[in-house]
Amino acid sequence: MDFLEKDLEDIICENIIDNYNELYVRGFNIPQPYLVKRQFKIGNYGIADVVLLHRVPEGDEHYLYISVIELKKKTIDYKSLLQVYRYGRGIEKWLGYNNKYTYYIKHIIIGKHVEVNDDFVFLLSHLNNLKIFTYKYDIEGMYFKENMGDYIKLNEGFNGED
Repeated sequence: MDFLEKDLEDIICENIIDNYNELYVRGFNIPQPYLVKRQFKIGNYGIADVVLLHRVPEGDEHYLYISVIELKKKTIDYKSLLQVYRYGRGIEKWLGYNNKYTYYIKHIIIGKHVEVNDDFVFLLSHLNNLKIFTYKYDIEGMYFKENMGDYIKLNEGFNGED
């Protein structure tokens, strides 16, 4: 059986509310949402794989915390990064036209591995509203690992290195 992007979407969407603690223990450490939207159309900005809504109290106020998730069956690359930020921008524009909420958008990309042979990885440690997760799916189930984006050149060229 081939593992599909839809399978990854199913695992997250079907468990993020009712089995939140299990996903959290398996490495998917994001706030628990109260609403999950799959294949969410964001005007002409595109269709996000998953959008999660969270309400977070801050003093006497509540604000809306939105997680925009892009899923990749295999490789996370610069196109994935651009795609998830396009969706986030679309949500920002929509919320701007419907200015009822104070909100915060978190961009999340989940894939099998990150394409490290491309310079886009050096952006990842500078984007505060981005989380990257890689996943492992085997006989023991699904596990996630947050990728901290601490990328360096294998040979940095310091101290006499070529």
